[in-house]
Amino acid sequence: MSLIGEFVLDTPILQQALSSKAGVVADVELIQTDEAGVIQLFVWVQGISAEEFAAAVADDPTVTTLTPLVDVDDKRLYHLEYTEYGHRFSAYPAVVELGAMNIDMQWEEGVWQIRMRFPDREALQAYYKQDLDVDVTRHLTAVYSESGELPGESFGLTGPQREILTRALDEGYFEVPRHTTLSELAEGMGISAQAASVRLRRAHKTFVQNGLNGVDAE
Repeated sequence: MSLIGEFVLDTPILQQALSSKAGVVADVELIQTDEAGVIQLFVWVQGISAEEFAAAVADDPTVTTLTPLVDVDDKRLYHLEYTEYGHRFSAYPAVVELGAMNIDMQWEEGVWQIRMRFPDREALQAYYKQDLDVDVTRHLTAVYSESGELPGESFGLTGPQREILTRALDEGYFEVPRHTTLSELAEGMGISAQAASVRLRRAHKTFVQNGLNGVDAE
């Protein structure tokens, strides 16, 4: 069964250029390699002028060869190539070997968020557990089946754990930036902030373990 995984990436790819001005948003259209193995990036960028972005890319050590391709409304599609330094932080070649593919990848509020399709649980495990020879950290935020349903009836969660995860998701606790605080979640559930913190950590650990390893995982 194919699985969809959502991650926050701790990577410097384009980070310097995109952080050069507040409010910049980027949406990756395509990542591929050319015949020489150089990673090609096609990305929509908005919130920064072409001149400002060109200057920012010139100072960014992870990318080079900036080419504007097309303008649509207030955003522009660019083509870039990863530098040799940038290649150190890309899991793309390994992702292809795993049989996975990017569904979407967006940069906003200072972080990269990526949604990927994996052919099976083993491929998702390999990606999540950092079993790739690249210098980048991946934080799993969600996992579900292709149909949108969670793998496993209860995911191994207790009733209170499911409740706090659901509330946290619905009220924007996992958004960047957060739309609610742990104290507000706790108040809504009638428990202390400390109890909410413990319950949420345990729920998240159970959710991730069972999402990757099956509901019988320890």
